[in-house]
Amino acid sequence: MTTNNKNTLNVHTASSIASGTLSLTADVIVIGSGAGGAINAYELAKQGKKVIVLEAGPYVPSSEFKEMMAVAMGKLYEEEGGQSNTHGDITVLQGKCVGGSTVVNAALCFRTPDYYLKKWQKDFGLTNLTLETMVPYFEKVEKNLHITPNAAHETSAGAAYIAKGLNKLDINIGNARRNIKDCALTGFCFSGCKTDRQQSM
Repeated sequence: MTTNNKNTLNVHTASSIASGTLSLTADVIVIGSGAGGAINAYELAKQGKKVIVLEAGPYVPSSEFKEMMAVAMGKLYEEEGGQSNTHGDITVLQGKCVGGSTVVNAALCFRTPDYYLKKWQKDFGLTNLTLETMVPYFEKVEKNLHITPNAAHETSAGAAYIAKGLNKLDINIGNARRNIKDCALTGFCFSGCKTDRQQSM
């Protein structure tokens, strides 16, 4: 994919290159089109840089999502959903398509907890990675991706029972924040949102 300061997106796939070769020039090459890569590419393009994003997975427009988990696993996931940790006891569901894992997740979004920011400061010397420094960046991403608390219609019937239990245990009740615009409650978050309500990369 290439993107420039005119906000254009040109997608090239192996099958779309008739000659088998493609010659491109760029100021920056970003590896991966998921949450990290896409944001970096976007910000660099905004600064007038010509950016190429390389993605190992296929480009699948949302109009082609089948809303079937078996199909999504084969087409949109790393190792067709069979990826696991080193010991093989935990499945790691990772997207492998344009947009990466942002295309196939529950759209839950939360800010990096202060605990981890402090840990990274201590362990890796990232002393400027403070909560105060990060807040403007969190706010910018939340605005761009429409990250808001779940609306009333997005709360399941079972949530009332969970809330009742949490109240009895004197545990604060949170409200999940998601990068969704007017969720249609189709339940296909993990197989790709055909209606583009999930604000993926």
